[in-house]
Amino acid sequence: MTGAPPAGESLRELRKLLRQQQQQQQQQQQDEQQLQVRKFNEDINLWAQSLEQMGLSFVSFVEQCRPLGTRCTQRTVQRHLRTLRRSYSDLHAQLEILEISYVGKISEEEILTPTLRAVRGVLQQYDRMLRLINVEAYKLVEQ
Repeated sequence: MTGAPPAGESLRELRKLLRQQQQQQQQQQQDEQQLQVRKFNEDINLWAQSLEQMGLSFVSFVEQCRPLGTRCTQRTVQRHLRTLRRSYSDLHAQLEILEISYVGKISEEEILTPTLRAVRGVLQQYDRMLRLINVEAYKLVEQ
């Protein structure tokens, strides 16, 4: 028994090991959280690029059809508006999927909630714009 450490020293050693293990677990959780935040930011940026592309496509179409005498028939306009509405619906669904997939994984509410709120606001503006354009386009095309 001369080789065994005293009981007090064994407890200190055990506490030290438990503290180290707890610190390692906390570090792993923080690393995983940072990875999820980084993935969320990448995914939301890709989503925003898709939204921007939809907007640019729409602006291009409007600029193409705006001058008098262009060949933008009622059928062409209606087809393009349907494509825009479909793109909008796809973006809306993608946003919901993003929200569902990250809500439980990202505990930092100061990142997730404001970002999703801002993105939803932009999407609502697009929705209002598409509704207005839809009504006005049908009026103009029928003339």
